[in-house]
Amino acid sequence: MAMGLLVWLALSLWARPMALPDEGRYVGVAWEMVQSGNWLVPTLDGMPFFHKPPLFYWLTALSLKLFGFHATSARIAPLLGGWLAMGSVCGLAWRWASPRLSRRLVWVTATTPLLFLASQYANLDMLVAGCITATVALAAHACLLRLEKNERQARHALWAAYAMAALGVLAKGLIGGVLPAASLLLWLAWQRQWRLMLGLFSGVGLVIFLLLAAPWFALMQNEFPDFLHYFFVVQHFQRFAAHGFNNVQPLWFYPAVLLLFCLPWSLVGAWQLLKTWRQPRAAANDSHYHASAPSEPTAPAAPKLVSLMACTTLTVLVFFSLPASKLVGYILPAAAPLSYLLTQSLSGLSDRAFKITTALSGVLCLAVVAVFSVVAPKSMQPLGQVLHQVRAKGEPVFMWHHYYYDLPLYAHLETSARVVDAWSSPNIRDHDNWQRELADASDFAPSEVRNLIETADFHQQLCAAPVAWILASEADAQSDPWLSQLKPVQSHNQTRLIRWELDAANPTLPATALCQSGFKG
Repeated sequence: MAMGLLVWLALSLWARPMALPDEGRYVGVAWEMVQSGNWLVPTLDGMPFFHKPPLFYWLTALSLKLFGFHATSARIAPLLGGWLAMGSVCGLAWRWASPRLSRRLVWVTATTPLLFLASQYANLDMLVAGCITATVALAAHACLLRLEKNERQARHALWAAYAMAALGVLAKGLIGGVLPAASLLLWLAWQRQWRLMLGLFSGVGLVIFLLLAAPWFALMQNEFPDFLHYFFVVQHFQRFAAHGFNNVQPLWFYPAVLLLFCLPWSLVGAWQLLKTWRQPRAAANDSHYHASAPSEPTAPAAPKLVSLMACTTLTVLVFFSLPASKLVGYILPAAAPLSYLLTQSLSGLSDRAFKITTALSGVLCLAVVAVFSVVAPKSMQPLGQVLHQVRAKGEPVFMWHHYYYDLPLYAHLETSARVVDAWSSPNIRDHDNWQRELADASDFAPSEVRNLIETADFHQQLCAAPVAWILASEADAQSDPWLSQLKPVQSHNQTRLIRWELDAANPTLPATALCQSGFKG
């Protein structure tokens, strides 16, 4: 079933263009790794980009290198993360609960829209969610083995948990270790297993963790003295506690996300729990249930798994509900554990009803992908593909007052675009947007590779280029007199792709006339 699950998740990876900003940004960083050959320092527009650690970029860059650039290869990392999250809880259920529960759990996780769609969305959230879920599953497996006095296998499972936690840290930072530890400690406290709680510490495991996670951070700090402060203080603690970031949402945001994005399973599971609560004896005497859904002996550890999944879901929910800034992807470490709880609640659901719900949920997953394959309002894919065909190597690309994350991918730019804006403005970092990302990246870049161009310096650079390409919004093209004189090669999504051609011997060319007049339209 594992390979079938992987095939199902990969079935529609190709079906839609990169979504902006996330997919364009993160796949773009991986693309730059392939182009530059520098796999240590992540870069955005050629400048060091330290918002996140490198595991996603490494996996994506390797996929792009091996299979070429297309949507499927760009989404390998979330695919693996989703597969890891689902496989972890299903494997744990098979070993410690029952094969029947595990088989049903495969179908529930595979057709839960939140998990299915996140496994096809190229950002870091599903990858770190997979690592966190696998860390919890491996450490819980070690604890349950110790209860069976199987010390040798328990040690190996715990060491594997430490290794997986290290990958989680390399996937998205401290939450790769903090969330599994908090979930497991809460679970063991609930179970009053104090010795097992102490047994989670392993000297060998800590060495494994440091050997895997620490080298990249040490190398970056050695090359960039402000790296650790920026990565941990700014991007972790300030982002968690401050209010200057995007997507401020109320406390009920994540419960609503889980309810909505886990449909129809969340609705069916709630209905089954309500029936069980209202008619516990009727459910036990239901002859139809016994005929269509034969029960299996309950494993002694099965109740412990229910409490483990509840503790993990609760920990993730509370942790990410505390900050003001909330994004849907943050809650993904709770998705697979919640699917376990939903599957557990479906024990009284007949096989026929389960199959119907599975089919409906699977159709819903594919329908959402189909909608987004048609509606991609921000994608620059058409302009990027045209630019790839008509641009000669070495011709500079200027982005006017905007950074189009996915255009370098689709245009296969071998050099970074030059982004024009008022970069010296003291307000440039006031908002959590593309300007702040590029400005932060430029702080780590040597002066010769800073690709941020002041508006006042732009015309001089443009007039030094015989042929160049400009991307500008329709609004800017209509409001700036000099831009309005240049005819676009292609327009898409309110954005113009303009070819700049300069020839001093031909004053009739718009570019030549503009340079000679000092851009006075």
